[in-house]
Amino acid sequence: MVVRVLVVMAVLMVLYGCGQSSSAPEQGDEGGSQKETAEKEISVPANVPNYDVTKEERCPVGNQDAKCITGFSGATSSEDIEAITRELWAKNQGENALIVILYPPRATGANMSGAGYAFSDRRAAKAIISSQYTASGQKIADIERQVDKAMENDGIYVISIKDAVQSASTNASASSSP
Repeated sequence: MVVRVLVVMAVLMVLYGCGQSSSAPEQGDEGGSQKETAEKEISVPANVPNYDVTKEERCPVGNQDAKCITGFSGATSSEDIEAITRELWAKNQGENALIVILYPPRATGANMSGAGYAFSDRRAAKAIISSQYTASGQKIADIERQVDKAMENDGIYVISIKDAVQSASTNASASSSP
């Protein structure tokens, strides 16, 4: 049941703001050296996983104007999705918010493997994170805690479907044990 809820949330997040594109990649990135932006000092890990951007567009979410980037990558862990999000955020620092949706490589029609969010400030983080709950029809969770978590991490918040499913499975197993 928990896995089903996570998948429904992920699908609704995609449908709400950023759709998948099956077009050829417009740009690619092989990863690179440690980078820092002068404006906000966003650190980018030395080893960013490969990814191909397939779509970039404006995507208003709630009352926030955001930029949505959709792409393919083999990245499935929170750490790898965060690395890609950091690199794209460093390249798009003028944005109020950035939403990165990743799918498995060349798997047209596949479920997304994760999402990365980057926010310029608490207001943008709160508006976008809370809109994801509103869009999914779920009761409002501890949004302030999620906003705090994002802002403590350079304004970056990541959802890895693989990590969420593993965590839900572990929690379900632990709660059903005597």
